[in-house]
Amino acid sequence: MRLVGAGLGRTGTLSLKQALEHLLGAPCYHMMETFGRPADIPVWHRAVNGEMPDWPAFLADYDAAVDWPVAGFWRETSAAFPEAVVLLSTRPTDDWWTSASNTIFQISRREIPLGEDVAAAQIAMARDMLTKRFTPNWTDETEAKAALRRAQRRCARRRANRPARGVAPRRRLAAALRRARRFRPRRAVPPREHHGRLPRHDRPRRVAPAARTRSVPGSGRGGRRRRTRRDRSALPGPTRTDRGRKRPRAPRRRPWRARVRRWTPTATA
Repeated sequence: MRLVGAGLGRTGTLSLKQALEHLLGAPCYHMMETFGRPADIPVWHRAVNGEMPDWPAFLADYDAAVDWPVAGFWRETSAAFPEAVVLLSTRPTDDWWTSASNTIFQISRREIPLGEDVAAAQIAMARDMLTKRFTPNWTDETEAKAALRRAQRRCARRRANRPARGVAPRRRLAAALRRARRFRPRRAVPPREHHGRLPRHDRPRRVAPAARTRSVPGSGRGGRRRRTRRDRSALPGPTRTDRGRKRPRAPRRRPWRARVRRWTPTATA
C-alpha cells in the first residue's frame, strides 16, 4: 500500500481512483470494488463494529485505497502501512452535500430489499458506517456539513508528535495535494493593479529627447546629420561622440597641513 485516501465519498474519489491507477500502474480500492467482491462487505461491517481485519493481508492486491469505506478507517490503515502517503481530497461543503444527498445518502435511506442478500448487506454496512464513523444524524444537512468539516480538520491537524493516536505526521499528510498546489493556475492581474506601478516588462523604454540636427556641407544630398553640443548635453547618458572624449579634471588641492606655512625660528644677534 503506497497511498491511503482520507477524503470522504463524493469529493472526486472516482476520478482520483482512475488517476492513481494510471500513475501507479496498480489497482486502487474504491467503494465500487465491493460490488465485484461481495466477500469484503462482511469484513468492513465487522470493522465498523470494532473488529479490525489484518490490513496488509486484506489489501494485499492494491497499492492505493480511496473513498468509503477506507476513508472511515484511514487512521488504522495508515498505521498498518507507515510508509503510505495520506491523501486528503476536499470539496466545497455545499457542493458536497448536494452530491452526497442525491447519491450515497439516498441509496442508504432505501429499504433493505428482500431476496437480494448482497444489496441488503451493503446497505446495512453503509448505514452503520455512516452512523458510527461519520455522524449519527447523517441525514440532516447541518449535521452532515459540520461532520465533514470536523473530519477534514481532524485529518489536516498537525500532530506529527503524537503517533500513538494514529494520526499521520505532517510530512506524510496530503503530500500529493501540496505538490499539485504549486501548479494551480493563478488569477490574471492587470498591470495597473501593481500599486500604481507597471511591471518591468510593461514599462515604456526610456527614450532620449529628439535632438536637433544640422547638416555638414559636402556630405552628399542633404548633408550628414549630427547632434549639436546643446542637445548632447540634454541626453541622459553619454552619446556616441562623447564616448572617447575625456572630461577636464579639476585641479587637485593640497591637504591642509601642506598649505600651512611652516614657521622657522631665526637667529638673533
